[in-house]
Amino acid sequence: MSGLTSFIQNFDFYKSVQVDIRQKTAAGGAVSIVAAILMAMLFMCETASYIQGTPVHSIELDDHDNLSKTAGAFWVNFDITFPSVTCDHISVDVEDRLGSRIFDISKNVEKIPLDAEGAEAAMLPDEHLIPAPEGHVSMKEIQEVVANKDIFTRSNDSVMLEADNFEEWVNAHEWALVNFRVEWCPWCQMLVPVWKSAAAILSKRDAPVEMATVECTHHMELCKKAGVVAFPTIKLFHFGNHVPPD
Repeated sequence: MSGLTSFIQNFDFYKSVQVDIRQKTAAGGAVSIVAAILMAMLFMCETASYIQGTPVHSIELDDHDNLSKTAGAFWVNFDITFPSVTCDHISVDVEDRLGSRIFDISKNVEKIPLDAEGAEAAMLPDEHLIPAPEGHVSMKEIQEVVANKDIFTRSNDSVMLEADNFEEWVNAHEWALVNFRVEWCPWCQMLVPVWKSAAAILSKRDAPVEMATVECTHHMELCKKAGVVAFPTIKLFHFGNHVPPD
């Protein structure tokens, strides 16, 4: 029987290590402890990261969905309180996707100093409040315009000019804003709600400014004659005379 057992042992692919070779050392124990601590920390960090949310400080607007009623427009209202910061040290900057930046926007932005209790306080000598310019678009006017859902559609409600009536139309008005655009241009589509909002506000104010649109897809020669090199291009005319810049 022992001979058979010895014969079978010759085919053992998983040979066991002798007990006297498996020796425990202080260095091996220290490495094992450090490894166990690191694995526990990684596990807890990954679990905490999975459970907790990640703050995001930017907003990306998908304005290529032309079927959406709000395509190409994004209205922002904000009310932010900064503790222990004077008003003249705070500014609002805007940057578009092309990298162009507008610094320290003051139009429709009101800075109100607060005391330690959060109530409105008097202006300090080293602070200044830049009021919105006279005649600026008020929040009430914006809300009235936004309430009209047609503002966010792609249709253009301004006067459509053609080659045969362009000069006659601009010559007949004291001030005229003309939007040279093409239908396939995404930037032109993004301008539609802004253009329609401006037209609605100007019509309510009885301003001596008329707004019109030229579709350069159908009147390319007219757009070339007007000096249009990019879309959209907005030109101002005074009794038919072009007033630069565009």
